[in-house]
Amino acid sequence: MKIRHHYAFFTWLLLLILSVGGCSSPISSSQPPTNTLIPVTRPPSLTSTAIPISPTPITIPEIVEPFHPVFLPENLQQQTFSILGATKDGKLWLRSNQTIVTLEDRTWSVNLSDFSGDLIGLYEDGTIWISSEDGSEISTWDGTSWTTFTEDDGWVPLKEYERVHYGVVGDHQGRVWLATDQDVRVFDGHGWRIFTPMDMGLSPLGEEELRLEFSIAFIESLDEIWVGTCYRAGPGPVGGQGVVRYDGTSWRSGSDEVSSGCTTVMAEDILGRIWFGSDGVLWRFEPDSMSWIQFEPPSPPTGGGSFFNWVPVITLDLDNEPWAELLICGGGGCNGEVLYHVHDESWIQIMEPNSHYDRKLVIDAVGTPWLFVQGYPWGEVGAIYRIEDNLPKPISDLRLRANDVTLDRDGRIWFVVEGEEGHQLWVLENDTSQ
Repeated sequence: MKIRHHYAFFTWLLLLILSVGGCSSPISSSQPPTNTLIPVTRPPSLTSTAIPISPTPITIPEIVEPFHPVFLPENLQQQTFSILGATKDGKLWLRSNQTIVTLEDRTWSVNLSDFSGDLIGLYEDGTIWISSEDGSEISTWDGTSWTTFTEDDGWVPLKEYERVHYGVVGDHQGRVWLATDQDVRVFDGHGWRIFTPMDMGLSPLGEEELRLEFSIAFIESLDEIWVGTCYRAGPGPVGGQGVVRYDGTSWRSGSDEVSSGCTTVMAEDILGRIWFGSDGVLWRFEPDSMSWIQFEPPSPPTGGGSFFNWVPVITLDLDNEPWAELLICGGGGCNGEVLYHVHDESWIQIMEPNSHYDRKLVIDAVGTPWLFVQGYPWGEVGAIYRIEDNLPKPISDLRLRANDVTLDRDGRIWFVVEGEEGHQLWVLENDTSQ
């Protein structure tokens, strides 16, 4: 009887569930949320698939403290790959040919495979931006579905031989900014808006052999978009129109002091001050006083050249001090870069001028500067230096790729080494608990 009683009860419960199954949920909605990309009907290239770490690593060189090699999945072993970057969710992103993979919590995943077009950038939320080869449309991949934007969405096709520049920038409103050879563009979640040089208050080029390049930065302390301008002709920069600023309503120039010159890099420190280069001079903007402070560099090292022409790299350390690379020019050409640490308005030269243009300075989680110097297949092996009291100390002669060095959210430094059996992934993990 006890068994039959429970059977009757469960039968009654099942009928009750079936009778209310057709009721709609009070929290469901058929309206998509605002500022959300709505995917078009297009089959994804490949859904995300977890790949466990390979139990047997490829042959690796002897471990060089404090660096450690990372085990690779089988589909990356004996392959060439590059680092796309690290996102705020803790993922490291790598690209091998037309395949993009991620590493998170010791698990590899394929995010995208066999895509066509030109990779434009990895957004901070993990969205991948890809332009068609002819620039007629642009698409995003969120890991599961595509969204493609055309002229119907405000995207303006590029002219022949023009391209979308690599790099996407986000602002406080969730808008995405990028640059092309002809303009600056912003996507607001629904459509595109195009800003031509005339819209930004810039003067016409005047010379056909010149081309104008744009660099974009979001300035958090001002809630503004800054665009650096630079003229290119032949191998190097030849001036520009300085910095222009967009406050969400209108464009204006930075000031008379910075309304000319080539500017390709802008960096904001944790105090809200903005550092940037204009031609061969370093500048700092103070938001509180709305003032522009100039840091004139010293004369180039003896024998290197006659003047500094460009500031291509600015790296800020944990003390909000800039480390700047300056390009040396003279005698009809440019022949190297000099790395300086600007401390209390003093310029401290780090190492001799570099003629290869391939090195990268990274500040780790505890504030230590590391300099990665490119290795080359014709014999120069490259090197890693730890900078102590402004003196570079050689740590390793690994043949690394200086462009494939990135810092993740936890302060770890990831880089690629060229091994005999393919590329290898290495990491620097400092103890931040001290």
